[in-house]
Amino acid sequence: MAPSPAPLLTVEMFSPNNGTLFRVEHGAETPVVEMELIEVNALPIPKNAPQLKRDPFSLLFRGLGDFGYQQGSYRLRHEKLGVLEIFLVPIGRDEKGTFLEAIFN
Repeated sequence: MAPSPAPLLTVEMFSPNNGTLFRVEHGAETPVVEMELIEVNALPIPKNAPQLKRDPFSLLFRGLGDFGYQQGSYRLRHEKLGVLEIFLVPIGRDEKGTFLEAIFN
C-alpha cells in the first residue's frame, strides 16, 4: 500500500496556531528542541500567476535554545496539526534563539 500524500499546507491551517510550540523530531539521542511559530503571513499573489494550488504564505519560527539550526527539512510535531515536514531557512538570531522561515507558493 502506497503512503498517503502529505496534506496541502495552507495559511488557514497555521493562523489559529500562531504563538504555539512545535517539537522538532530529530532522533532519540539528541535533546528535545522546540520552535515557536511567531508569524503567519499571507503573501501577495503575483500578477499573471498560473493557477495556484493554494494562496502563497510564509511562516516565521523561533527555534528556542542554542541548537545548531541549519537550512533543510525539519520534521515538526504539533498538538493540533500532527507531524509536518517543513523546509526551513535560518534568517537571524536573538537572545532567545534562531529565526527560521518557510515560504509556500
